[in-house]
Amino acid sequence: MQSHVGQIPAYSSVHGAVPVSNNFAVAAFIQSIFGLVCALLVPVLGFVLGVMACIFGGLGMSRANKVGKGQGLAITAIVLGPIAIIGSVGSFFVWASINS
Repeated sequence: MQSHVGQIPAYSSVHGAVPVSNNFAVAAFIQSIFGLVCALLVPVLGFVLGVMACIFGGLGMSRANKVGKGQGLAITAIVLGPIAIIGSVGSFFVWASINS
């Protein structure tokens, strides 16, 4: 018989092992999506969220290079962030021309 003393079963988790994720990339992606929606409804909020998506997208890309996760989300945020900014500026001018 073999002794299994000191071995960790395959189904248990190892204490201290933390799953690695890229929270910056996830936050940037969510901000870019909300920024696009808010660009049409509340242009100032869409602009702020677009800028934050660009910043967090850059942080997410640098973290993706270190941990290997979240690169797609970060790239998406870096692309959608400026679109939200441009949409917010355009929406602001449309709202200003309608209300004048």
